[in-house]
Amino acid sequence: MEVRTELISHLREKFFKKLDDEGPPDPKFHPADIARVKENNNWLRRFLEHNENNIQESLNMLWDTCIWRSKFGTNEITEENVRKDYLDIGLCFIHGKDKDGKTMFVIKCSLHTKGSKEFNQLQKLVVYWFERLER
Repeated sequence: MEVRTELISHLREKFFKKLDDEGPPDPKFHPADIARVKENNNWLRRFLEHNENNIQESLNMLWDTCIWRSKFGTNEITEENVRKDYLDIGLCFIHGKDKDGKTMFVIKCSLHTKGSKEFNQLQKLVVYWFERLER
């Protein structure tokens, strides 16, 4: 789906208008996420693509995403605070490109047994890899 640059700018404007009108939620948005909204057209484009260019739905999703990222501590996740043993056994990892040139993210289900790992730590591991892919 084609997303025009004007729609991205409009979404950005509506986000900051909502932030000015309503004030920041609790917990406040992380400064890195605010910078991402200001500077990263590709990130905003994905919200618009997902919502078929519906500005209001994209705004709601972007707002909720920023709230979740703040509550989860996404911007504070680093290799140092992810369970090293989960990284070392290779539960999930990045592996090459597919035929369309997209990076592949592999989850080795055979290494997972329900209840044997801490769910929050697994979630943190997946978020760590997704954030790494974004860089």
